[in-house]
Amino acid sequence: MKEENGDKGFLEIEWKKFILPIFLIILFGYQVYAYFSIAHFTDDTSCYLVKQKELMDNYYQQNNTKLFEKTISETESTLAELNEEFNTKIVEEVPFLLISSVSKIYPFFPISCEVEFNPNKNCRYYSSKESYDCMLEFVNSAITDSQILSIFNTSLPEYKKVSTSVIVLHFILIFIWGYLISAIILFAFRSIRKKIKSH
Repeated sequence: MKEENGDKGFLEIEWKKFILPIFLIILFGYQVYAYFSIAHFTDDTSCYLVKQKELMDNYYQQNNTKLFEKTISETESTLAELNEEFNTKIVEEVPFLLISSVSKIYPFFPISCEVEFNPNKNCRYYSSKESYDCMLEFVNSAITDSQILSIFNTSLPEYKKVSTSVIVLHFILIFIWGYLISAIILFAFRSIRKKIKSH
């Protein structure tokens, strides 16, 4: 319902109210892209590390120094390539400060367990169950073999895969939330302007 001065009603559709929700959708879309990119890197490395560690353990037990050192060299080389690809394609394109900042804007969005340093039980995994199992196996074996990782929180949350339908639902809620905020801001601005004009 339009007001007497020609202003739009509180929830009446107008282009100004779409600026913030569209901006938020782009922002969270970028965040989801970052989450899946990091999950892809996890898929590429976690099971590979477990496989290589098993090989190294076997060669070590067999006292096969040549193959042991060769496996270490191959692992370091492969990880260096993957790390370079990760830094080039993900870190340079996706500022992690932006990811953490976006999460504070709308804290209900499913956060990536792969991104959080100390993941909580409410986060969701964007990588596969196979990667999770490999990551869990690698972390447990690393702690058993040495105490290098004991300074970190290695208690990984239970595997809960992020759902596409949940992501879509949150995008809808973010859009509505952004629209309502825009409506409130415009309503407050027009009310103040109206009072100023009446004096």
